[in-house]
Amino acid sequence: MKIFGIKVFYTILELFRIVKCSRFSFSLKTKRKHDKVLIIMNGTSIMEALKKIDADIEKFDTICVNSFVTTDLFLKIRPRYYLMIDPTYWLDSVEPEVEITRESIYSDLISKVDWEMYLIVPAYPKKIAFAEKVALMNKNIKLLKINITSISLGFKTIREFIYKINLGMPHPQNILVAGIFFAINMHYKEACLIG
Repeated sequence: MKIFGIKVFYTILELFRIVKCSRFSFSLKTKRKHDKVLIIMNGTSIMEALKKIDADIEKFDTICVNSFVTTDLFLKIRPRYYLMIDPTYWLDSVEPEVEITRESIYSDLISKVDWEMYLIVPAYPKKIAFAEKVALMNKNIKLLKINITSISLGFKTIREFIYKINLGMPHPQNILVAGIFFAINMHYKEACLIG
């Protein structure tokens, strides 16, 4: 009985957080081009992994993350999705060196993308100035807002329903969790991870 009470408490708490922090959009408004997705992180093994799949990369939709746009590989891969959920990218006040890096990323996104690409950002806060600026200055970039409200406690069936309708996700401890979650909710048949 005690465990049931705890689950009820956490479920109510998480539902409150959804109301406060999530945007109520029940579908991801984009169509995938392929049945497979390649999630490309910024790790040191990326070059070796890309050599192995280079010929097959056209068979994948690609998701790149964070500062990948500043690498030479960005223009070669031409990702369909670009995921940026770290608060560093949208907080008003950051350290000067972070601001310089951030501005470089924004500038590169605006100047380099000449294909249709979805910039995936958190739905909360409601207004993310950098993303709106990037999409406004480059018409090839479409904004796609996802709910990153952490839902990891409470009743499993309610959690899974919340995940399915994109009102929350497992705790996005890092960008990898968000990338995998996005791939699952886009109904890819296969997801590969490199880097």
